[in-house]
Amino acid sequence: DIGAAGATHLGAALNQCLSLASLQLQGNEMGSAGAAAIASGLGECSALTRLGLSSNNICPEGVRSIAQLASTHVTLGILALQGNPLHAEGGRRLAAGMAGCRALRHLVLSHTGLGSAGIRHLAEGLRSCTTLQRLELAFNRVCPEGAGWLAEVLGECVSLAHLHLGQNSIASEGATRLAPALPTCTGLTHLDLSYNGIRSAGIRSLANVLGAPRSPTRDT
Repeated sequence: DIGAAGATHLGAALNQCLSLASLQLQGNEMGSAGAAAIASGLGECSALTRLGLSSNNICPEGVRSIAQLASTHVTLGILALQGNPLHAEGGRRLAAGMAGCRALRHLVLSHTGLGSAGIRHLAEGLRSCTTLQRLELAFNRVCPEGAGWLAEVLGECVSLAHLHLGQNSIASEGATRLAPALPTCTGLTHLDLSYNGIRSAGIRSLANVLGAPRSPTRDT
């Protein structure tokens, strides 16, 4: 692990790496201070397209600098932050930066403790992040209310093709809230709702908009 000190040294050197296109620093326990140093160092890396900072114990304070980086970089297309304790406040700070994102296509926020409150903040940011194609929100304790917040903005996510909501607590109520919005997200091709405790009522709601499967042909 490079930790915060190592990230600070690395960040100081990054402003010389003007052609850097991808930086992967998963699992380095750099914390928020280290993340801020890395974000600061990447400010001049105009070729950056991919940044991986998963599992680094980055808290909401550290997300502020990452959000600022994402909002100013015209080439950053993939941002991975899964496994960091962002919580609702981190979702709010990230959403504030998403308003300026002009290239972000893939955002990974699984296992970040967003909860439905964080999803509410994130949903506001999604309204203006029109380039986003893939959003990963698994393992975030999203309840029916959170599914409702997402439903309100899906129609404005004109590029979204992959939405991953597995391992949450959406349940049938959340599926029912989400279902009417799915046809408005016209580019959506992959929806993951696995392990959400969705029962028959929620399945019916989804089936009504997605199209129920045909009955299998029976030999006579």
